[in-house]
Amino acid sequence: MPSGDSPFIPQIARPLRQASADAWPEDRLDAETPDNVFCPGFRQSGCDGMREYDPSKPLIFSHIPKTAGSSLRAVFQHWFGDRCHEHYRDQGNASAGLPQRVAISGRPLVLFGHFNGALGFGIRDYYPEVEQFLTVMREPFARAVSGYFYALGQGVNVPSMDAFVMSYPNNPGGILNYFPFRVTADNYKELIERHFVDIGTTETLPQSVARFARKLGKECPKDLPLINASTYTESVPDHLQDAFRERNGLEVEVYDYVAGLQQRLD
Repeated sequence: MPSGDSPFIPQIARPLRQASADAWPEDRLDAETPDNVFCPGFRQSGCDGMREYDPSKPLIFSHIPKTAGSSLRAVFQHWFGDRCHEHYRDQGNASAGLPQRVAISGRPLVLFGHFNGALGFGIRDYYPEVEQFLTVMREPFARAVSGYFYALGQGVNVPSMDAFVMSYPNNPGGILNYFPFRVTADNYKELIERHFVDIGTTETLPQSVARFARKLGKECPKDLPLINASTYTESVPDHLQDAFRERNGLEVEVYDYVAGLQQRLD
């Protein structure tokens, strides 16, 4: 399995740590509470209220699996060349080690990859000094279904679609575990606007990439490469989405907020 391509870690490979989608290791919660998460001295741009990109400092793109991140990785590699460093472990290899830390002191580079705080290789585990971030979110139910079909396509022995998708609340591969700080219902809006240069959605990917290009001072690609897309081989039951959204309230709430930001950001 290619590095960095696993959508839902426990179903695809061995579980690295038992953790729910919104529960981080207890020994790190004190440092991740809303009172402590925000970096002092952040700069907001005047046009959209998000953090202003500082090209003299490192930038992290947190690749949330099954959100077109593999396609975006190719774009960032083109934009930044050898200043774009990957942060992935081979999720299909149970003996694979954790990603290696890159020396970033005084280097205007981009770190691109899977940063999962619930599994011990999150942003705060590796680069607590980094202050500016990008990511792309996907409607959570669509992402869960895509993860199911991806697993099938990889030949993984997975349960039924219902069982796979509804097991998601206990899965450390949840979207919010790829954020730089522990996300709560009380802090997510301020966290996003203070720390993210931008945050796009898969559903508005061309517009999101155009904004990324503008803010980073890069040329917008004419076409996005299609990499690592899932193939859908069965219909999705109508009842499943409502049940999923009810069980994943915070993740859905954060996504809905980000989706609502898109018009303002454009």
